Amino acid sequence: AANTDSIASWLSSDSSNSGYNTSSDRPMNVADGNGNKFTDFFDISRSGSLIKLIKKDNWDGDFTISTSDSLADDGMTAIYKEVSTITDLPAKCFNGFRVKVIGDTEASQDDYYVEFRTSSGGGVGNGSWIECVGFDVEKGFDSATLPFSIINNNQDSFVISEVNYANRIAGDNLSNPNPSFVGREITNMFFFKNRLGFLSGDNVIFSEAGLGGEDEDGLFAYNFYRNTVSSLLDSAPIDISVSSRRVTTLESAVGFQDNLVLFSRTGQFVLKGADVLTPKTVSITPATNFDYDETVAPLPLGSYIYYPFKRGSFTGLR
Repeated sequence: AANTDSIASWLSSDSSNSGYNTSSDRPMNVADGNGNKFTDFFDISRSGSLIKLIKKDNWDGDFTISTSDSLADDGMTAIYKEVSTITDLPAKCFNGFRVKVIGDTEASQDDYYVEFRTSSGGGVGNGSWIECVGFDVEKGFDSATLPFSIINNNQDSFVISEVNYANRIAGDNLSNPNPSFVGREITNMFFFKNRLGFLSGDNVIFSEAGLGGEDEDGLFAYNFYRNTVSSLLDSAPIDISVSSRRVTTLESAVGFQDNLVLFSRTGQFVLKGADVLTPKTVSITPATNFDYDETVAPLPLGSYIYYPFKRGSFTGLR
């Protein structure tokens, strides 16, 4: 019965005369027919019952790995890239080890990623699996391409600066995609029910409820990414498009009587939600099909919203 110490030694052994005579039963550091050795491409380390293989930078290829034992294959398990359930992961592991957990369709759970963090902060030990961002995923977008803030810091003095936006901390491009304004023009912005909102094309994009949270440096940041993809929180960002037979570009948004009235050049829409606006309760319905002159913002006044429209060489008001 081999333990992980002997297995690790066997993996890194460079002896070609140690009794392993076949390609499937020999130290992996014995050169193959091309002169390549396992340790030419992997670093091997062991801690207790754990063996870690790290692919070196001199090789860009992928690989597969599997384990088998005489205990119905329950005595040893290989973890690489993904596991079926979170319960397949050990309570002790290497700090920073990341893996994908396959989602459960019966629980309406999408695929998600977790990273092991040791309780002591050391390199290996007991700890917890924390949800994280996926492999090779861009964490955010360029804040310099979004609206800037203008802050009046003194009499006749203003500071123009970039706005801080939170990066993606969970999921990947499929389970936690970029907001739809990325790569497109933002036509307007607004605040509604404690969320920052952008209009882009026929989409309405809301930030996380409460506008956002803290970034990696502990500073406030508007957040347009989900904080978790294992479940859909009521506070999660919202990205919804209008339903219309016409090509629609939203130009303005006005909060009115607990709803958000959206204006395009050829029609108006009403965005509704429950008492608390959430991704599960939000909806957009067409309201009217009046023309709208987008050069002037709609004005809510009393029990009405006033907005202009072009009438030949004149301007009308509805």
